[in-house]
Amino acid sequence: AALGVLRDVRKRLPENRYGLCAGSSDMRPDRAGVLPLTDWLHDFFQNLAGSTPTDDPVTFGDLWGNGGDENAPRDIELVLMTTNVTRGISHRFPFLEGSWGQLYFDKSEFDQLFPKSVVDWMVKHAAGARHGGRLEVPEGFHPIPKPSDLPILLGARMSLSFPILLSAVPLYAANFERAPDNGKYPLERCWFSDGGLTSNFPIHFFDAPLPGRPTFGINLVPDTVETTEIDETDDR
Repeated sequence: AALGVLRDVRKRLPENRYGLCAGSSDMRPDRAGVLPLTDWLHDFFQNLAGSTPTDDPVTFGDLWGNGGDENAPRDIELVLMTTNVTRGISHRFPFLEGSWGQLYFDKSEFDQLFPKSVVDWMVKHAAGARHGGRLEVPEGFHPIPKPSDLPILLGARMSLSFPILLSAVPLYAANFERAPDNGKYPLERCWFSDGGLTSNFPIHFFDAPLPGRPTFGINLVPDTVETTEIDETDDR
């Protein structure tokens, strides 16, 4: 049994993107009629929006309600946290790519992690490649869509990729530290996992030099937990 576990950890776990579950079976339920987590989330989001799972996925731009203008006021602001394990940093989602450069996804990998309608949407709405002539981009790789076209399902899945339990999500970025091959820089795979690995309470999302409203953090605990008041004056 120990040898079997060791084999699975060293071989089969990396093959399944470092998770026991991929989280998707392209909207095919199991024998009990239950959808995997990613597919269930997709069905849930689509139902909330009054759509079907085969319709266009709900995007961040849909929540903004401003025609996709990143600088215009937004009806609903949704921001999530994910962790780039490869580079050891946290990322907010939708991405603020900054100096890390444009991110790409491999369609064949995403076909195994997300429903077909979501992957097809991302391919159709892939952003224009920046510095395309300087990068070695394999066939089947596409830039991720601009923030307003990103499905909220992608952000949710990347932010809750619980280590070992759920497969990490691979994205790719140029590695400008490596010498270019034939004058072009290769894409480096970056594994994205649970945002809680680097920022489990991202209250800084609401920070501002001159805040326009107060910010509250809420700690949810079971009703079985006994709460007590502490009187600091007499140490009770």
